[in-house]
Formats: sequence, C-alpha cells, structure tokens
Amino acid sequence: MYEVTVAREFCSAHFLRDFKGPCANMHGHNWKVEVHFRDSELAPNGIMIDFLVIELALNSLLARLDHSVINHVPPFDITNPTAENLAKWFYTEIGAALPDRGPKPSRVTVWETPTPPLPIGRTNEDSEIYRGIQGESTFTGFPCTFIRTAGCNLRCQYCDTGYALEPRAGEEMSLDAI
Repeated sequence: MYEVTVAREFCSAHFLRDFKGPCANMHGHNWKVEVHFRDSELAPNGIMIDFLVIELALNSLLARLDHSVINHVPPFDITNPTAENLAKWFYTEIGAALPDRGPKPSRVTVWETPTPPLPIGRTNEDSEIYRGIQGESTFTGFPCTFIRTAGCNLRCQYCDTGYALEPRAGEEMSLDAI
C-alpha cells in the first residue's frame, strides 16, 4: 500500500452556530489541512498521483477560505463551519475536482492550529501541549502555547476534553519538563 499526503495552512475566522460557549463568538485560527491518498499500485513511472493535480484542487479551495470569515463562504453560510464539516467539504470537493481515473482522497485531516498537539503523559489521550494562535479573549491573534492539564476542576459546560477531568489521566511534570 502506498500513501502520499499534501498539507497546507490557511488563516481564517469562524463562529459556531447552535453552540453554547466561547466558540459561538467569532474567533480566528491558523488552520492546517492534510489530504491523504492511498493506493495499492503505482503507475509504470512510479507515481501514484501527480502532486500538482492535488495542489491545484486544494489551492483553489484554500483561496476561498484564506483570510475570510468561513461563515460567509458557501456552503458554510448555511453549514456549521466545524473542523469536521470542513474536512468533509475538502474531501468531497477535492475528490470531485480530480480526474475520474486515479485515486481519490482516502482521508482528510483538519486542525485549528498548524502544529498538531504534542501529547504528554502516558497515552495520546492524556494532557497536551501545543502551539497555536489564541482565538479567544483579549489576546486573540497572539501566538501562545496551550497547556491542557489533567484533573481540571472547572467543569466548563463547553469543554471538549472530557479526559482532562480525570485526575489520573496524566502524570505529574515539573515546569522544566514541560
């Protein structure tokens, strides 16, 4: 099995509809999208798919989103612009833009930050440290390092990290280790 991936970054703002929490307010991200292709065979020239063909399809979609409010870009003027819906949109649109013969996307990954989370603790589901651009508060737009810890006692209604509530989910680390 062969796999190739094309990754790109873009900057845009969005707000979530029908959501209770800070992300219902407009906020920005430095997004990253990865488009993966898999196939069991290569062409006689050793190529599974031409990167230029993928890049043309992906770049035409990114041109619609980059430095925009995603909620104003169809279909996200109606569809909620969640990372999941963006991934579905990239998957469908890139698949449709490619030639009928040849591989189609096997997977699309969308992140709201250009660097993936760096897990700390015993498993990938433990606490995280990652760099990104602050999308909320008076520090919106500033680079920052997010540290998500285990044993959180705040119980925010909009929290999307249930595993962080468990005190034993991570391991104790010194500031130097972080």
